[in-house]
Amino acid sequence: MTRILTLIALLFATPALSHGGRTNAEGCHNERATGGYHCHSPKSNSSLGSKFKNEAFFNTLLANKLLGQEETRHNYSYSTGSSFIRVDIETDDFVIEGGLDKRSSLDSLQQALFAAQLTGKTPVVVIYDTDGEEGRFEFRVKIAAKAAGVKYFNLSEKNILDFNGLK
Repeated sequence: MTRILTLIALLFATPALSHGGRTNAEGCHNERATGGYHCHSPKSNSSLGSKFKNEAFFNTLLANKLLGQEETRHNYSYSTGSSFIRVDIETDDFVIEGGLDKRSSLDSLQQALFAAQLTGKTPVVVIYDTDGEEGRFEFRVKIAAKAAGVKYFNLSEKNILDFNGLK
């Protein structure tokens, strides 16, 4: 009898599937369900013996410096349904979208502007400089932010530690 119950349980059991991963080099990926983009906690890089500094690492560093909240969620409705967005960092006055100095940062301006419309706060875009150079993606975001009247900062890890605020 026990064997029959075990066999029945195995036949009706659903497999437990883990997150498929598919993150880029920064530990980030697009989220099909929400249309958003997010990064997972900084990974440990055992070959270097230090933490891999992805977008989440820099967002945490900046949020702590500004006494802001990370990954705040805001719901919204549209003509055929509802969804939500996550704001990388939010303070009393600002919604801040952070991005690495990579291609993935190109949607930061759109995200900051949309979050500002939902919250009534001032949009800010921060690109995290990982290589000491202004590359093509940083340049594109900077020019677009200026055209849209959005505050833009390009900050390295050291700049964040020395940062005096957004005002």
